[in-house]
Amino acid sequence: MMGMMEAAFLEGLAKDSYWEFFSRHAFGSQNPEEHPELEVIGKKIAGRLKGSPLAAKTLGGLLNSDLHERHWRNIMNSEIWELKQGRISPWMAQSFIAPQGNMRIEVVGSEYFHDLLGRSFFECSFWKDKYVMHDLIHDLVQSVSVDEHQRIEDVKWQEIPSRIRHLSICTKNLELSQLADFGNYKNLRTLVFVNLYDANLDSMLDCLFTRLTNIRVLRLRKCGIQELPGSIGKLKLLRYLDVSENNIPRLPESLCNLYNLLVLNISDCLIENFPARMTNLVKLRQLVADAKTICKLADIGKLTSLQELPNFKVEKQRGHKIEELKDMMQLHGRLRIENLENVESREEANQAKLNGKHYIDELELVWNSSGNDDEVLEGLKPHSDLGRLEIRNYGGVRFPSWLDPQSLGSLKAIFPENIQSCEQVPSIGQLSFLKILHIKNMHAVKLVGHEFYGSPEVKGFPSLEELRISGMPAWEEWFGTEGIQMFPCLLKLHVEDCPKLKGLASLA
Repeated sequence: MMGMMEAAFLEGLAKDSYWEFFSRHAFGSQNPEEHPELEVIGKKIAGRLKGSPLAAKTLGGLLNSDLHERHWRNIMNSEIWELKQGRISPWMAQSFIAPQGNMRIEVVGSEYFHDLLGRSFFECSFWKDKYVMHDLIHDLVQSVSVDEHQRIEDVKWQEIPSRIRHLSICTKNLELSQLADFGNYKNLRTLVFVNLYDANLDSMLDCLFTRLTNIRVLRLRKCGIQELPGSIGKLKLLRYLDVSENNIPRLPESLCNLYNLLVLNISDCLIENFPARMTNLVKLRQLVADAKTICKLADIGKLTSLQELPNFKVEKQRGHKIEELKDMMQLHGRLRIENLENVESREEANQAKLNGKHYIDELELVWNSSGNDDEVLEGLKPHSDLGRLEIRNYGGVRFPSWLDPQSLGSLKAIFPENIQSCEQVPSIGQLSFLKILHIKNMHAVKLVGHEFYGSPEVKGFPSLEELRISGMPAWEEWFGTEGIQMFPCLLKLHVEDCPKLKGLASLA
């Protein structure tokens, strides 16, 4: 017999008791106080587990397999903690995620999933970035959501409950009359077609879109679609649209009427151009496509809700200048700005307002040819919490004044590459958290001395673990600092293609 009863919620263990339990599994016979750096990481991980003993045992055992800081940090920063947008976005589109103060709704969604993961509703799969649901949990979910969701496999067409809310179709045996019936399902909110490449959906889409006026999530990935009909503009409530991996060369103008759209996935569609009113989709948070496709979109700066823009190519024509970045203050993660030779002055570079984009973790600045590079780079000052900086093909003769501990005190990795005119390496030895430094193809450098360390009287590069220097044909001498230890944490030193270098500096 099956029935329903009021849920009983079990509280997690108290904080102190939980840490004791967690550390027993994570450290084994080792004393946590003898590994202070691991203890700090361990407490951060334990704080995320909501007091779950099962999660403590599982994660603790994984940590205990290697008591090195790098391993523990890899686990702390691994994908197990972040639900990819492919899973969060449908939740967001269905309003399943309740806003919490100023937190991004994507972050709240990640916490939801992590909570479910910690309570063993989901388990990690052997496949990267995949999760599975235990059979018993799956059966439970099926029982409590009967008549509200259904998956139609490649067998005989099944009867669809009238109050269906979420429907996925994995059969190629579709008929137009069956899709026409979808208009009768007034509660239908999610419709997913799964890999129906040979199902000839093109002829059915107009009928489908005309009847699905209440739909919130529509996934048509890899369905052999060559054209989206104009009737898609009737889906006024649509928030999530995935048409990836289809042969769609262009999007209909009516798509721009979907003012509630939050997510649009057009990856691997070979889009030739965008509709003229594309930037009317001001609620759009995720535009999933390759960099080449996104760069075709003029006036992208009007999409101020976008959370990610991995690549931006600066052009001189209107709608593609660096000023497009000005109001895109919600950008998160990584940002690569190319063709910076098309920026003519420091004032123009300032219009990107990189110092106000506090959610950018990684910044890559790329030139293809020389221009007024020194002044332009000065105007591209990022915010102070940036974690990773890459500067490529820069033609200036000096590094920017903002590359110092006061301006970039949180920087953990720097990659200067193909910088032909600078005669000195950047003076970055006093960046307290810098762990990785790769210097490549700085052809004008002949001497590396005190300026590299930032100060001749203070320990230089206190946290650096990896130093790689290559492609320095003019480099002859590398001086250390008398009596002061440099590189106290260095684990890897790699020097190559520096034919004139007479010797290494003393690193002790």
